[in-house]
Amino acid sequence: MIFLLTILAGLVLVYFFLFIFPSKSVDKEIAYSGKEIFSKNDLDIVYTESSAHATNMKAVVKCSPQRSVAAKGFTYADVKDCRLFKNVYESESKCRWGCIGFGSCVPVCPQEAIVIESHTAVITSSCIGCGKCVDSCPNGLIELIPKDAAYYIACAAHGGDMMKPVCSNGCTGCGKCNTSESDAFSVKNALAKINYRKDLQAGAKASAACPAKCIVECVKKEKNSFKFWNLCYRMLHNGKSDD
Repeated sequence: MIFLLTILAGLVLVYFFLFIFPSKSVDKEIAYSGKEIFSKNDLDIVYTESSAHATNMKAVVKCSPQRSVAAKGFTYADVKDCRLFKNVYESESKCRWGCIGFGSCVPVCPQEAIVIESHTAVITSSCIGCGKCVDSCPNGLIELIPKDAAYYIACAAHGGDMMKPVCSNGCTGCGKCNTSESDAFSVKNALAKINYRKDLQAGAKASAACPAKCIVECVKKEKNSFKFWNLCYRMLHNGKSDD
């Protein structure tokens, strides 16, 4: 009798550790998000697979927080969503291509890498290039470029010379950025373009030649102190297969 009770108790323990305890551990794991476990500085080193995947790209906003834009001079209702504002008013300034600035892209980023500066979205060095923010902009201003790119065009306007009285940093398509034989910089539809597959050593020279100052140097990647538990957590999550 004692032998049978011992076997029964052993089976109960095996069942508990195989089925009950793992399920509770999984529930506890799901209950916490990356934002609760890690500090903001650590989010670019470690991230949950359910939130984003790091790539060899980075996101930039094709608009400048340094811009001075001519306003339309109208008042509007209390709309604080970029997509809704776009549908109703199109733009609060005379530049219909620029950043609307209400930050609809901010909560989309799992890395908290997007901030609003001077009514313009800015992507910080915490970006991992997951691309989740790209479709959130109604003006299509967020673009993924190679992670090692040094410069990008901080403008999406196609107004040509008409941009001069509209925006202080609006591209006029003058072509002065094409300063090298590599043809990395060109103009299409009155807007400067960068071919990231070509030699970009002339980036600094092209930026200096731009009268609108819309060829902007990419934000430098900040160095974070690496921690051993960061590596352990990432290895555990990378080892899991997708359902």
